[in-house]
Amino acid sequence: MAEDRPAATDPLVERALGLAEAARVSQLRLKFLGGMGCWLHVQDHGQDLAGFRRSYHDLDVIVRKDDQKRVGEVFQRAGYEPARQFNAVQGETRLMYLDPLLGSQVDVFLGEFRMCHTVPVADALGAAEHPSLSLAELILTKLQVVELTAKDMNDVGSLLASHELGDGVEAIDGRQLGRLLGSDWGLWRTVTANLARLREWAPSAPARGDRIAAGVDALSAVIESAPRSMKWRARARIGDRVIWYELPEEPQTEWTEVR
Repeated sequence: MAEDRPAATDPLVERALGLAEAARVSQLRLKFLGGMGCWLHVQDHGQDLAGFRRSYHDLDVIVRKDDQKRVGEVFQRAGYEPARQFNAVQGETRLMYLDPLLGSQVDVFLGEFRMCHTVPVADALGAAEHPSLSLAELILTKLQVVELTAKDMNDVGSLLASHELGDGVEAIDGRQLGRLLGSDWGLWRTVTANLARLREWAPSAPARGDRIAAGVDALSAVIESAPRSMKWRARARIGDRVIWYELPEEPQTEWTEVR
């Protein structure tokens, strides 16, 4: 379907693809997430999906924790500069690299994705050759946001508009979502609430709103039927009386760090 691919007018898309290739050549297991991670899964699935493409300002990736040193080598060879102050403080869990070419930054998660909730993604780093996380993991990294934004709904909507539930790199593994949510009540609570919001938003989506709504319904049914662990059931009894999420602050990086 290469002929249906939207023209890559956004230089950050090309920069992301170049970084993915640099990681591949160096055998660094690196996966994109965030808005760019979603778009790399969507871009080849039809011209009518071009409305989901939005402005991307920064990149988010995840690597294995024990690849921390190799990350620096690959990024600096690709022309990125380390945000030294940020990396000195946050370097156990996250790193930041700055792109002098575009004035953007790359947020690097080490070994796990933790924002409002922790989303297990370690297995994905050894999975298929696609430069992004799997569709199920991308959906979770978006829907774990307690204060869901229009951009988050757009990105998840684009994945549901372009992919079916099922097995394989280009399918949404609903069973995987069910397993993860069935062991973490807090993540389940946030994700299911956000799926309800997404269902209401679907009619106003840039394209394929009916397909998005059907995808939400199918995903919700799989999640509802998934087994729940003893830990999940114990936390469910407490419910909303205790806060089940964190509200992380977005890291701020001054460009003067690298000058």
